[in-house]
Amino acid sequence: MEERNELVEALNGKDVEVHTIGGALNSRGLDAQRAIREGLEAAYRLAPWKVNQEC
Repeated sequence: MEERNELVEALNGKDVEVHTIGGALNSRGLDAQRAIREGLEAAYRLAPWKVNQEC
């Protein structure tokens, strides 16, 4: 399957921070658990506060 990331490239060209996750990042072997994990990781990176990862 051919990757299509024209929107990501266009947004990056306008200095918009983009976090691609799940099937949009890698459409081979779609995996809901991976997509959820990547979404949470992106949310933590965007969060104005830091999460204690020792829990």
